[in-house]
Amino acid sequence: MQSLICAPLRAKQRTSGVITLANSTGEPYSSVHLKLLDTIAMQRQTLKRYLPPRVADLILASGGSSLMQGVLQRITVLYADIREFTSMSEKMEARDIVQMLNEFFTAMSAVIFRCSGTLD
Repeated sequence: MQSLICAPLRAKQRTSGVITLANSTGEPYSSVHLKLLDTIAMQRQTLKRYLPPRVADLILASGGSSLMQGVLQRITVLYADIREFTSMSEKMEARDIVQMLNEFFTAMSAVIFRCSGTLD
């Protein structure tokens, strides 16, 4: 091995691992390589932002390829709607709509994530 670079895998201010590149060509890695590696490492964090950690870990562990064929399993789906949202929002200020939606999404997503759910 002639050259080695590493980038931390971080989630919620905690390092959970390291992604490493090594080569034997003798060419040193540049700052461009490190930036690319760091971008790849951040993709794991992005995945965990939108999926429950258990689901993200399953996808990452499988490399994603086996899951692309589909997995047959029993699930529960919740569709939620805010009653009369359109007519209500037509009478509200934009800032108030955003505040109301943030409160709604915060409450709903806390329950969904506590039950290992996925929010779409």
